[in-house]
Amino acid sequence: MKTLADWMREGDPLRRDPGLSDDESAALRRRVVQEASGRQPRRLGWREPLTLVGALALLIIAAMVTDRRPPVRQTDALVPTAPAEVPQPRQLQFSTPGGTRIIWTFDPEFSLKGPVR
Repeated sequence: MKTLADWMREGDPLRRDPGLSDDESAALRRRVVQEASGRQPRRLGWREPLTLVGALALLIIAAMVTDRRPPVRQTDALVPTAPAEVPQPRQLQFSTPGGTRIIWTFDPEFSLKGPVR
């Protein structure tokens, strides 16, 4: 029975390809070096920074337009709230790196009656 490696070796289209000769590889290298050395470095024009500034302005305007929160009035922020009459249970929640969620509920009315055995 043939293994996967055998199937891949038999189906390899470049298995019998001899590769480039020394003359061909030298000519290819000369061409690449010639093309790389003849190219001038690209300078930044005025359009690139202007485009970035325009995109940033559009993002800021879009954020301001789509903000649906009601404005906070100064009088609402200064009015003290009365403490809650009935203590509510509090929760502590967190997730482990594996995805397990852990939720602890603390009951404010819990009291331990008697010794723990």
